[in-house]
Amino acid sequence: MIAPELLERLNQVPELVDFGQKMLPFVRMPDVTLPHEERTIVYTLDAEKVVGRSSCIPRPAKVRMTDECKFACELHPPNGLPPKVFPVVTEQVGMETSLITIILVPTAKPTTYRVAALYYGPHAPMFPWDSRLKDDHLHRGMSWEFWLANALVYDPSYMGPTFQDNWFDVHARTFTAPAHV
Repeated sequence: MIAPELLERLNQVPELVDFGQKMLPFVRMPDVTLPHEERTIVYTLDAEKVVGRSSCIPRPAKVRMTDECKFACELHPPNGLPPKVFPVVTEQVGMETSLITIILVPTAKPTTYRVAALYYGPHAPMFPWDSRLKDDHLHRGMSWEFWLANALVYDPSYMGPTFQDNWFDVHARTFTAPAHV
């Protein structure tokens, strides 16, 4: 099952869907006795040739929490959830990559998953304000390190208008929002 909000974006990149379908047989399913939150699957395949452009790119220089940066909100968040906030760069193109990443999240049925994300490039950590990281100081710290040094290439097909803000204020406004992938 593909998350409905993802399906519209994937229809714009049919070759990525083909790669995703070819990847699924290689994904090892976790033990169904694990807690629900520990059964998310992240799988990255190296196609050993350029297959697309990663939408996550390194910033020219790492930013600080108080630096003004560009952000954008998700256009159509699922199920009435608050929109995700993305750090973005404009007027740049993603880097060519041979990597494809798929993220599968468990549904209520123990052996059924839904495709939450499918994209070109390596796996990127959750955003630091994701509520699933609230009590996970190690992974939240790693998330900060990554996202202060990287950003997504702005894509108006699923992001609203950009806005300037600093990481500290964005974090303060979004950290209490429910998580969704």
